[in-house]
Amino acid sequence: MRFEELGFEMPELQVRFVVQGRTYFVYYFWHGVRKIGEFDGEIKYTRAEVMAGRDVVGVVLDEKNRENILRPEVKSFTRWGWDLAYNSRAFGQFLIEQGVPRAGRRRAG
Repeated sequence: MRFEELGFEMPELQVRFVVQGRTYFVYYFWHGVRKIGEFDGEIKYTRAEVMAGRDVVGVVLDEKNRENILRPEVKSFTRWGWDLAYNSRAFGQFLIEQGVPRAGRRRAG
């Protein structure tokens, strides 16, 4: 996985959060720093079967509302897409700037 390749701690995958009686799954979760990471591809904005009858605006608003519900549950929430993930140098720098922990290092506090 890209995180390991770049020397970052591996996140937990598909972590379940129950907030306000609803269940949400997040792509990546770094438990030690209470950070959610979400990968945004274009499929959820362009494929009818994923959009479930919503237009693009509806999909974006649903994602925004989901993120707003999850944010109080963690210390931080970060998103990225393919362009960034494909560029090793840029993605590594982005992860550093976003506070993703490095592998093998313990964070204080």
